[in-house]
Amino acid sequence: MENLLSGVFNSIESAVSASKRAFETYSTFTASEKMEIILGLRLDLAKEAPALAKMEKEETGMGVYEDKLLEISRSISNTRGLEYSCFNQKSFVDEEGLTLEESYPYGVAALLHPITHPVASIINSTILMLSAGNSVIHLSPQRASKVCLYAVEKINAAISRVCGLNNLVICLDENRYEYNKLIKDNPDVDLVVATGSSEMANKALSHKKKVIVAGSANPVVIVDSSADIRKAAKIIAMDISFDNNLLCTSEKCAVVLGDVINDFKRCLEDEHICILSASQAKKLEDAVFDTDYSVRREFIGQDAGTILLKAGLSSCSDSNVSGIAFDAKLANPFVLTEVEAPILPIVEVSEFADALLLAGYIESGCHHTASIFSKDIEHLSAASRLLKTAVFIKNGSTLYGSGLKGNLPVAFTVANVTGEGPVIDPDIFARKRRCILVESFERM
Repeated sequence: MENLLSGVFNSIESAVSASKRAFETYSTFTASEKMEIILGLRLDLAKEAPALAKMEKEETGMGVYEDKLLEISRSISNTRGLEYSCFNQKSFVDEEGLTLEESYPYGVAALLHPITHPVASIINSTILMLSAGNSVIHLSPQRASKVCLYAVEKINAAISRVCGLNNLVICLDENRYEYNKLIKDNPDVDLVVATGSSEMANKALSHKKKVIVAGSANPVVIVDSSADIRKAAKIIAMDISFDNNLLCTSEKCAVVLGDVINDFKRCLEDEHICILSASQAKKLEDAVFDTDYSVRREFIGQDAGTILLKAGLSSCSDSNVSGIAFDAKLANPFVLTEVEAPILPIVEVSEFADALLLAGYIESGCHHTASIFSKDIEHLSAASRLLKTAVFIKNGSTLYGSGLKGNLPVAFTVANVTGEGPVIDPDIFARKRRCILVESFERM
């Protein structure tokens, strides 16, 4: 039997029915009332952020507590809300009348979340969805179900405290394959948002309703001969160690010009990146990849020291090591596979034109994330034009792409599959319409 106060349900029918009723009530709220709810959410969740980060780290066994705390805290404070949506409506007035181009909600939205940063993703999408006017059903990853249920319970408590409305944001009591399928098939679910693997993307796209999908990524960074090599190494080392490289926007491979590659590796070592020899890199490959070249789960999201020990490379490990790097050929599985761990294969090229071609091949047409370090304006322009990724960073950290640096809005759904790109605005989760009042307006 579902607990209506917590927002946690054990049946699809009762979950969707409760979400639909909550949406109908929420639709009667004014913009000011909705803003008050979202403000209450931010305030209450900010108090819970340390506990949520700790629970996520302990339950998933992946990542870094401090980085998860930053992800969750930024999701609470830097996700765009209803105030952004309200100020971005367009209107046109002439002698024919008044035209307003506005957004309105889909209704009940079902969201599938990744194991890599589930709580931050839930909070980020909740604020965006409520700002767009929708009710929300969260489908959490199985290996993070406890912390996700706790987060949804706290979200419901905050909403109930502010306005007395229950079940505006809900979830299922556990993750089951049949739950995911049934809820996406349900005719009363109006919008599906899926963040995760290619398999998840393909399943989500099979449903005949509005779908927004963030699929696989293999972010690549180019370092050319004109780059500030020390700066590039410092930033890349920071990015790959952040939350043990679980972020889908963080660099998974580097393509470096041959005349600066040795300097680049020396600078990486200065940033506590362990540079492996060819034989050590092969030993790491044999440990990390299964016989079918899939990544063994026990290496995902682990810190560099743990990975080296698991791979039998304890002689390379020390307490300060924050990442692992090595020279690699294009066919190396580390190059062509998104390995969510602080591991950086480095591919050497002799010409910038080759770097562009290889970067495109490595990115694999995911259209997700790429970056470049260069002082050559032509190289910067060519790279952004040819790589065509949803997130493209020039001479900076890929953490900007997720909104975890600077003052950018947080984006934990980079919709590279369906083309919306970094989904950072409430309007993405709303329908668009043109509302026209004819006549009774005079030309000024």
